Amino acid sequence: TNDDAAPAGGVLGFTAGTASAIEGNDGAITPITFTVNRSGGATGTVSVDYAVTFTGANPAAASDFVTGQPLTGTVTFANGETTKTITLQAQGDTTFERDETFTVTLSNPQGDTILSPTLPTSAVGTITNDDILPIYTLQGSAATQGTNGASPYVGQVVVTRGVVTARDTDGYYIQDLTGDGNRATSDAVLVYTGSNPAATILVGTIVQVTGTVTEYASTSNGAGAATVTEITNSTFAVQGTAALPAPVVLGTGDYVVPNDIAGALAFYESLEGMRVTVPTPLVVGPTTAAGEIFTVANGGVGSGVTARGNLLLEGGATSFGNTDTVGGDFQPDRLVITNGLGQTLPNQLNVGATLNNVTGILGQGFGYPEIHATAAVTVQSAGTLTKTGTTLSGSATQLLVASYNAENLDPTDAQARFDTVASEIITRLNAPGVIAMQEIQDNNGATNDNVTSAATTLQKIVDAITAAGGPTYA
Repeated sequence: TNDDAAPAGGVLGFTAGTASAIEGNDGAITPITFTVNRSGGATGTVSVDYAVTFTGANPAAASDFVTGQPLTGTVTFANGETTKTITLQAQGDTTFERDETFTVTLSNPQGDTILSPTLPTSAVGTITNDDILPIYTLQGSAATQGTNGASPYVGQVVVTRGVVTARDTDGYYIQDLTGDGNRATSDAVLVYTGSNPAATILVGTIVQVTGTVTEYASTSNGAGAATVTEITNSTFAVQGTAALPAPVVLGTGDYVVPNDIAGALAFYESLEGMRVTVPTPLVVGPTTAAGEIFTVANGGVGSGVTARGNLLLEGGATSFGNTDTVGGDFQPDRLVITNGLGQTLPNQLNVGATLNNVTGILGQGFGYPEIHATAAVTVQSAGTLTKTGTTLSGSATQLLVASYNAENLDPTDAQARFDTVASEIITRLNAPGVIAMQEIQDNNGATNDNVTSAATTLQKIVDAITAAGGPTYA
């Protein structure tokens, strides 16, 4: 234990190890003050030097202080004085930047004094950013995002502002009220909360959000798929209400999807999270089990829809061993309408059906663009496409061969499923002489064991066909 008496002039150190101030805007001068304490004695005149260094993950610079701000100096205590201050003048601006830090260090005590062994002899100062980073700057353009569409601010804590355009079960979308008018940048972003957003975050509410910029890549994404820019670990402040920005109408004017894959990726990235409208969507594929509806805009005009109402993929230049994408048309204008925001979608639409205009948020899923509807989706006209069977038939001189996908049929499935399979084989496939069955489960279904025979499953199919008046297969 040190039992030495303190010098008559006392010991010197900072009262606190940190100090901070909000930066302010252009022309603002903000003082950041550090208090030097003299304790254990106050006899005589003493002094201590100080020096400012720019430290931390995002260090400040001389330009962050007023012109001529001394970054070194001496603090002098007169006889009996116990506190002195060091004040640095921060220069305000309107440029978004991360909070900046610096360190003030005491050294070279003069007179009958020493540096304190208990109080801090260095202190960290923080210039706290109070500028708003516009959403379109946060999102960046192709020039700043690179090929994967990543924000140039990934990993940084930002402050941004926008109007809430949609709520999800684990986040909400905000969009800049005016945008920057730049076709290459998105004006919207997803704020990911991980659970239902706060009750005060309503559509039409203006919120200021502080959080970390993150890029989310779904495990279902294919290679080369774009990521989704999100703000995570966020806090918010409600700042009023506003009308929602008008949606961008896809498939018209400057918003026609390019045919080439790279151009299409950049196109959708520039609209990520924004309100969009798909005019007169034409259904070009069957409704999925998840309720997703595959469409193209404008009733299919200009989309290369076939006579049967679906899309034809066209390969590009031949390149051995590679996907022929250059010069091809992989139909990137196909848009998937989803009920991801809880809206009602029509059930089981057929190819050729048309919908009334659909407005929603442009997102992505499984690597393709999705429209998350923000209002109920309604049918304008039903498709006329009906199920058809083969026109081929077997004869004494002609063998009819067909294949049938039973979609993991197993013996424990309901008899109605076997009856449906039998009916389709007889009526749709014209009871072919040879059937190659696909996705047939073995005798105990999905159980993972050493049973590999599917004799029971196949026999139930044979019996169902015979019972329905078809031939007896072996």
